[in-house]
Amino acid sequence: MLPDRHPNVPGTKISRLKSALPKGIRVYASVLLFTLALGVQPSEALEPYQVFRGVLILEGRFVSGDFNRLRQFLADKSNFEKIRGGVFLASPGGNVSEAMKIGNLIRTLRLTTDAPSGPPNGAPHYGEPVIGPRQLKDPTHNYLCASACFFAYVAGVYRNLQWSGRLGIHRPTLSKNSLSFERAFDITWRVREILAMYLKKMDVPDKYIDVISSVPSKEIHWITQREYETDFSGYIPEMRKLLGSQCAATANSNRNTETSKSATVPAIRGDDSKTLNLPPHLAPDVVGCWLTEREKMSNEAWTVLFNHR
Repeated sequence: MLPDRHPNVPGTKISRLKSALPKGIRVYASVLLFTLALGVQPSEALEPYQVFRGVLILEGRFVSGDFNRLRQFLADKSNFEKIRGGVFLASPGGNVSEAMKIGNLIRTLRLTTDAPSGPPNGAPHYGEPVIGPRQLKDPTHNYLCASACFFAYVAGVYRNLQWSGRLGIHRPTLSKNSLSFERAFDITWRVREILAMYLKKMDVPDKYIDVISSVPSKEIHWITQREYETDFSGYIPEMRKLLGSQCAATANSNRNTETSKSATVPAIRGDDSKTLNLPPHLAPDVVGCWLTEREKMSNEAWTVLFNHR
């Protein structure tokens, strides 16, 4: 059984941030140490990777080294080809640097993201979730995506969520290491600038850096259903534009012929189409086109990223 209230867990230190930061921002790891995590005792690191019904499950706490392990896992083409339904993130937080590096990897490979859902306030949008608490190794602590996990989740080129309630944000916890007030203040604003640049890159509205900065590190702001549907749900603008352009001929054909009435989504390896996190408003053959083109873009991105292998 899941707890009635979301767990709150303190985080641990980050040893290095520099490699995950946007160019033009320099932060010295010896003085800038911060985490984002809630407050139960989560697992010590991400659980061993599992792919369930075409979905890669990343479960547990983000710790130093997770990015390199995931990159190595995805560099194996046989592993990458199993991921038909994107990445499911279930984590109370942890190492922000690792979460952002993993987020950059997800975006580079044009993967979709999904996360645990809270109890619905009405009918869920897409039927039953593919990944539920029973598919996790530690659902009591990990059936949520909060703090550092949020930064990996927003990297998806298509963001899916059954229902809001377990996607949360708050201010980073800073370890000042006996710094002066002036130095600690300066570091706090550097962190804000780093996070703001990352969120902008991930197509998150600017207002959320203010939300993150305003929520105390021991509290949490759970993204509401209205916020999610307005600011996060579905394809990011770049992918919507690309896929719309690529599949324009199919969409135009739907308007001029009756063939779309009997069209079906192309055959899919794995389980069924609900694992693919597709928008519900498209005609079936257009959905098939969007799926085919996004998968093609993802495979091309994999080839470019791992062309040395």
